[in-house]
Amino acid sequence: MAEAAASPSRPQDRPPPRRSFLEQLTGALKALALVLVAGVAAYWTFWARAQFAEQRREIELREQRIAALAIDLAARDARIRELEAALRLLKVDHRVARLEVLGQVPAANDTVETRLRFTELRADGAPLAPSLEFSVRGKRVYVEALVIRFDDTFVERGEALRGTSICLFQRAFGDQQEPAQGPSLDASGQLPRAYADEEGPDPFYADLWRHFWTYAHDPRAAEAKGVRALQAEAPSVEAQVGRSYRIELRASGGLLLKVE
Repeated sequence: MAEAAASPSRPQDRPPPRRSFLEQLTGALKALALVLVAGVAAYWTFWARAQFAEQRREIELREQRIAALAIDLAARDARIRELEAALRLLKVDHRVARLEVLGQVPAANDTVETRLRFTELRADGAPLAPSLEFSVRGKRVYVEALVIRFDDTFVERGEALRGTSICLFQRAFGDQQEPAQGPSLDASGQLPRAYADEEGPDPFYADLWRHFWTYAHDPRAAEAKGVRALQAEAPSVEAQVGRSYRIELRASGGLLLKVE
């Protein structure tokens, strides 16, 4: 019996068909394209995040600078207000007395006798004590006082005892007589009533007035008290009958004599 013919090979026994070079190249290019796309996407994602983070940092820095500028501006505004307040305090004028011209008559030796009324005032403008009436020789009238000026730092702060200049009226006199011949405006050695209460003057003021000329000649001792200057001042005016003049004391300065 003849050998049976060999049975044909089954499909599963055949090797898989080999892909052509073109197919392999195409697959590789596709894989490479996918890698490139993924890489580009990752790069752009990283770049976008970096840009966003950088912009965020810039915004934060700008906000910090704006906040710092706002703080600086507020501090500057506060300093300006402080300086303006200090300047106002330096320029504050306190009315301390009133001088009224009651009359003028001819006197001996071709002089003129001027009749005056002097009233020292409280801070509210009310009389501090009974008025004084007297006469001086001449039309030009001088009002002399001892003045103590304190350092501007105390004035700027409105310090209780040294926040303004203080004065002690001495005498009035005319231009046709010797100053020493003028009538006294305060008893010799008496402390100013304007700077005293029911118990008397503050010890700080009392010491300054009692040793006025000592401090005037001892700058170091005066500076230790916060005093800038101690001196006599005598503002004057050509008196006109019926006129009234107010005498003011500037917080950081001296006496002013103004017509009312």
